[in-house]
Amino acid sequence: MHIARRTVVFTAAVACLLTGTPAMAYAQQAQGTQPVHDFSKAIRETVFVTTDTDTDGDGRKDKVRVQVIRPDTPRKVPAIIEASPYHGGFAKADFHPADVTGTPQLAPWTPGEAAKDVDQYPPYWDNYFVSRGYATLAVSTLGTGGSTGCPGTVSPEEVKAMTKVVDWLNGRAGATTAVDDTGTGARATGWSTGTAAMTGTSYKGTLALAAATTGVRGLKTVVPMLPVSDWYDYYRANGGNVGPKGYPGNDADMHVKLVLTRDRPEACARAVADVQARMGHENGDLNSFWRERDFRSRTDRIRASVFLVAGLNDWNVRPKQSLDLWSRLQRSGVKSRLWLTQGQHDDPLDVRRQAWLDSVHKWFDQELMGLRSGADAEPRVQVQRPSGAWDAYREWPARGALDRTLKLASLHGPQARGWTDDPSRTGDQLATAPEGEDPARLAYLTEPLKEAVRISGTPRISLRAGVDGPSPYLSAFLVDYGPANYPVKLNAGQENWCFGDSAPGNTGCRPLKEFSREDKPFKIITRGWTDVRNRESPAWQSPVEPGRTYAFRWDLEPTEHIVPAGHRIGIVLTSTDRDHTLRYPAGTRVTLDPTASALTLPLASAR
Repeated sequence: MHIARRTVVFTAAVACLLTGTPAMAYAQQAQGTQPVHDFSKAIRETVFVTTDTDTDGDGRKDKVRVQVIRPDTPRKVPAIIEASPYHGGFAKADFHPADVTGTPQLAPWTPGEAAKDVDQYPPYWDNYFVSRGYATLAVSTLGTGGSTGCPGTVSPEEVKAMTKVVDWLNGRAGATTAVDDTGTGARATGWSTGTAAMTGTSYKGTLALAAATTGVRGLKTVVPMLPVSDWYDYYRANGGNVGPKGYPGNDADMHVKLVLTRDRPEACARAVADVQARMGHENGDLNSFWRERDFRSRTDRIRASVFLVAGLNDWNVRPKQSLDLWSRLQRSGVKSRLWLTQGQHDDPLDVRRQAWLDSVHKWFDQELMGLRSGADAEPRVQVQRPSGAWDAYREWPARGALDRTLKLASLHGPQARGWTDDPSRTGDQLATAPEGEDPARLAYLTEPLKEAVRISGTPRISLRAGVDGPSPYLSAFLVDYGPANYPVKLNAGQENWCFGDSAPGNTGCRPLKEFSREDKPFKIITRGWTDVRNRESPAWQSPVEPGRTYAFRWDLEPTEHIVPAGHRIGIVLTSTDRDHTLRYPAGTRVTLDPTASALTLPLASAR
């Protein structure tokens, strides 16, 4: 270990003699890179990397726009890549109807206008890392923000295009200074070490994860924050059309249309039609379209390390996306780290500020530069609790967590043995007053807990029930009943904080955000859904006959939550989940046999 440190310092000193760079600055890099480069003098350039795809069918290979900001130094530097469909903003597209009376329908679509401003840049990687000796690359995905080709909701072609950027950094792919034939060749090998990270939130983190599953050489680490690891579980659940919170009816084609900001967007009309034809909006079944976008099943191909961040209250990209991915990473032996925040769809920079920058800084120094930064001394798993405090663990789910099955008939429940669907009711409304009778739901409760318990993993529900009516959904909410104070939402205040370097039009500052908090009588910990027609498989439907009972089993979203002593655990059963599922006409009648129905919870000690 001491030899390795001397090697770093000695190499830095030699570089000083050859380049005139202060030796002390690079000697400090043995413990972590320092802001020694002048951000105002950083080199800024735009290139267009040539891919192997032709998604718009124009007979020319697609090109992706890459904005590079790198330190003005003769030394070669590693790259931090944030690929995004959002650099050109958003196009206009109508959402599909959430209220349906028969077969779900798609909203009509007309190609919009090309983006007028395609110079949006990542939020903080350049401000913080360029002065520390990293290049940052903002990549516009196919069909967006100045790139050619067509977007495809992280299609195989989109993933290949992203790997070409890594190839370009290593001299394995070409690029030009203009998107058309007027450009000259642009090479990265003169300044790039060939080592790269990919990162970003949401779709951007999804692109990073997807690229990692190709095993592309040169991609050393990925930092996906709130990523989609399986698109089927983003727009579907067990055969049902289940959208992100607040967007029921949304589907994979919506994302294509909303980010289609390239020049001549009408060139992608056929690509949009292909997504619509293949995604199966009318039935919600799992098919080849979704299997192409299942990155969770390909963790055995990942060569890069993974620093994963998820929000426990994120009902846009739901916790399943990261927590199921984490479990697969462990089975595949991928070096990985996990943060679970109390945020919703929030960047960890807003949740934990400098602690996040310090941690990801150490991670990049170690994984991209090989420095002894102390990254591996940090906990593998960190969980933020509702109080705001962080707990550190070596693994997730909790060590010692065991499944405990509770028969519904053994819990406190209503006299009624069924409910009638009311799609106008929200989940919070249905979870209120669990000991009272409610015609639109059934609620079952444990006794007050004698000591706190930790729910860590994936709860499951199994029901014996009959279903008669238009709605094909069964929904379940796992609830912590008991008064407590919870974080609700991150809100921007009046005060700014400056975390990095600034340049004209590119400030290294952002508003400080803090959680608003609320005293609540209960909290929906997690929820889950199924389409009763897909009770045998998410890939096909079987009719449900009125008057017959069937066995239904499905997972709720995996979660991490401590239920305090004195609180009660509840399970609320209903049909429509208004914020997530499609809304069929009211009146579906569900009859339940509680003696043949159960809730299974992954429980561990909260100590």
